[in-house]
Amino acid sequence: MDSNNELDIEEREWLDEARKQLDFQQYSIPTNKQKKESQQDIKFQTNIQTSNLQNYDSQLMIREENLRLLDQLAKAQLELLELRKLKSSAADFIIPETADLKEAKIIELARKNKDLRVNMAKEKGKNITLQRQVERLQDELTVLKETQALSNVQSDSSNDNEELKIKLSSANTRLTEARLQLQNTKQELSKVQRALQKEVGDNTPLTKILHEQSNWKGRAQEIQVLKDKVRELKDKITLLSNGSRASGDVNEIENQANEAELRIMRQFNMEIDKAGNSNNSHLIGSSSRKDFHEEHKIQIEETRAKKVAQLEENAAKAEELQQEIVAVKQKFDSVKARNKILEEAQKSLNEKFQTIVQKTKNDDEFIQTLQTQNQLLKKKLAQSASSQSQQPFPSSQPQIQSVSYQKASTALPAAQQTNQEKVIARQEQIIRSLKAELEALQAQINVDE
Repeated sequence: MDSNNELDIEEREWLDEARKQLDFQQYSIPTNKQKKESQQDIKFQTNIQTSNLQNYDSQLMIREENLRLLDQLAKAQLELLELRKLKSSAADFIIPETADLKEAKIIELARKNKDLRVNMAKEKGKNITLQRQVERLQDELTVLKETQALSNVQSDSSNDNEELKIKLSSANTRLTEARLQLQNTKQELSKVQRALQKEVGDNTPLTKILHEQSNWKGRAQEIQVLKDKVRELKDKITLLSNGSRASGDVNEIENQANEAELRIMRQFNMEIDKAGNSNNSHLIGSSSRKDFHEEHKIQIEETRAKKVAQLEENAAKAEELQQEIVAVKQKFDSVKARNKILEEAQKSLNEKFQTIVQKTKNDDEFIQTLQTQNQLLKKKLAQSASSQSQQPFPSSQPQIQSVSYQKASTALPAAQQTNQEKVIARQEQIIRSLKAELEALQAQINVDE
């Protein structure tokens, strides 16, 4: 008994410490990590801790009830031993004149035996109710474990959602940058095409200009042809001046050559003004007469090749970004579906938890009604016992029958006592296992916090 009392004191101290920790967690200043957690997780953890404390309180009540039953059994055994000693001592020293006293003692012992049997039946009923409470506590523990696992999975899924959102935002920014770059390259290409049209002088397509087998001639080539014609005319003038032609024909030919040369120079100056003095001044004063059109043609081909390559690269990047966005959206949709499934599972578990709480309330009310009924029955038994003690003793024949009944019933308490001890030991073992599970669950909750 002393060891059991010491265990009860230790368990109560542990329960007080757990309650203090719970109050401290509820009213303490939150840290940075606790600020990041949602209010729903905090409420859920507090509900788990309060339910654990309630379960532990119910276990302590069950343990105290078992200890009380053991005390009653021990008292009943002591009373039986005393009665047996009295019976053996009275059988040795009985006198015929004290037969009535013997019969009165036998009747009193029969009454006590009957009371003990009634108490044993009541204690059996209490044991059945305690077993039901233990099963209910086991069901609550399983539900609490499932809800805790679900909360851990939900926190992991929320972290995955945040990572996917970050990836989606980065992909969107990259896509917008690629679109802006593509738009800039298109604008630059249109500017180059306009400059090329101004340089060429007409809306000739680039494929025809760059094709080597085409008979297209640019302005520089036409200027070169006109210069060749002027040179031929000058040669003819020199030949005619040395020959026998008239002077009027010679002057006319010279005027035609001068006009052609002036027309060529005007056209050439107009081309220079269009192209810009800054880019073409080195070509005008060069003695080697480099082909102006060929150089610009090479530059245009290089810029066109660069722009086409840049456009292809930007298009490939845009396609990759689009594929990445589609993949991220698919992942995001799958995570949304998973969150919906988890929310539905959490709702079902919450409903189960509420039904279990309601069931516990109903069981507590039922236990209270049974306790009140038990007290009423005890009062009635006490009243009936007092009324029977005031009534006169019956005849000798029913007394003899009660004595025989006592002899038959005294053999039963030993077997009933052993069965009762086995049941109590089994209940204590179940309570120990439940206590170990509760401690493990409490440790896991502390680690998660």
